[in-house]
Amino acid sequence: MAYENNGKPMPGDRVEETKTGRLGTVSEVLSDPNLAVIKWDDGVVGITYRIDANFKLVARAQSTYC
Repeated sequence: MAYENNGKPMPGDRVEETKTGRLGTVSEVLSDPNLAVIKWDDGVVGITYRIDANFKLVARAQSTYC
């Protein structure tokens, strides 16, 4: 499973839905690694989506590890 432009999703990733251009943030990657919960910039929260060719990674989540 990967974004359209490669990379596996991580919480905090900024994503763009490729068909609509809608922007949001991955809030959770579920136990099925093909599924993630997206919080959209337009205020919609907690919708689960398949992360595959339908999403493009805009910005990688910042690591909290040193």
